[in-house]
Amino acid sequence: MRVKKPFRLLKRKRSQIEVWVYRATDSKGELHEFSLGMDAKTTSRTAANAKALALWKAGKLLPDSKDEQALKNTVFGEYAADFFNDTGAYARRGGYKGKFSANYLAVHKAGLKALMPHFEKMRLKDITAPVMEKWIAKSRELVKPDGSPRWTEKTIRSYIITLKLILDEARRAGIIERSPFDERGAIRLPSKNPVKKRDAITLDEARRLFDPARAAEIWRSELARDACAVLLGTGLRLGELRALRGDALDLAAGFLDCKASWSRLEGAKGTKSGKNRKVPLPRSVAETLAKYQKIHGQGILFSITGEKPIPERYIRETFAHALEAVGINPAEQDERRLTPHCLRVSYNTFQILAGTLPDQLREVIGHSSSEMTSRYTSLKPEHLTSLAIVAGQAFEPAPEPTPSAPQGPNLEALAAQLADALARLEALSGKPPESK
Repeated sequence: MRVKKPFRLLKRKRSQIEVWVYRATDSKGELHEFSLGMDAKTTSRTAANAKALALWKAGKLLPDSKDEQALKNTVFGEYAADFFNDTGAYARRGGYKGKFSANYLAVHKAGLKALMPHFEKMRLKDITAPVMEKWIAKSRELVKPDGSPRWTEKTIRSYIITLKLILDEARRAGIIERSPFDERGAIRLPSKNPVKKRDAITLDEARRLFDPARAAEIWRSELARDACAVLLGTGLRLGELRALRGDALDLAAGFLDCKASWSRLEGAKGTKSGKNRKVPLPRSVAETLAKYQKIHGQGILFSITGEKPIPERYIRETFAHALEAVGINPAEQDERRLTPHCLRVSYNTFQILAGTLPDQLREVIGHSSSEMTSRYTSLKPEHLTSLAIVAGQAFEPAPEPTPSAPQGPNLEALAAQLADALARLEALSGKPPESK
């Protein structure tokens, strides 16, 4: 099938010379005619057609108007300054999944702040793949005063994704014809840092952490201790615990309704999965929650005033101090990634080891898939030895049949009882009894 060209070739007589011209229609539907500057007597139609096609492919078939030229010369700093603000066009338009969250916009504002010093005065159309790769290389060379890298590979990657959002939107708005990210693989993004799986605390460590006899020695704050105990006893996320209110408790039935999470930027909002769920309460956890419900009524439970929760950082630092008090030093905490969130991993692990069905656990924990539940479970080799025992039964000989119980009196047992009685009699009388 022949492709229709966006122009038409014609011959026109100009100043006694016949030249090749082409006609093309602009975006408003208006017809324009331009000369190719080629003598029609000495140049073939094929050559004229090739030149017109080259102009079209280069985007120069129709000269830009003054407004279009100004648009295409837009600089990064001018275009991106308010890009991620709540009132900006990008934030108002939202995404395919609906309104952008404040956390999402805050992450990209931080990325934009890091990008501005290098890209601020560059024209959007001049930001190409080589330019970005040069910035990535320079970013890897930046160091902190202590000599460590200023940004991790993960951070640099997130900043490039911020830049991608801006350039993709500029292309969508017609400011640039194409984004460097349009061609897959054109830009080599920094690799994601390998993420070590978060460990769970062991049952022995949990018992040491929450030993009532040592509570004052281990925990700097009763409020933070109780918060961590509820995390371990329910598997809640830290944001869900901080948003927990007295009106979400049904202590008579032994459940709480998990229906909100607390964000630093947005305050109370929906749960991470967007679904509410019922969480069963161990007796000790129910007693702890009842204590705070008595203080704050229907308000936020882990709070000083009942209106705003205690800071996340306060819980994290208190938990780290408690771990150190039971013998888990900071280096081991970093290696095992032990933060308050590990208590959710521990809840998962304890439930799996106790035989809780995965579907039941997902319902309570709020995971969308079995893969997510597996990710938040920390099973060690010693937890899996029972599998070898079960599998090994197939290779063991069948057990001997149990002999039937003998009929009548057990003579051996009677003889043993008689010997025991004789020995006692000898001890009492001081002489051996006479045999009959």
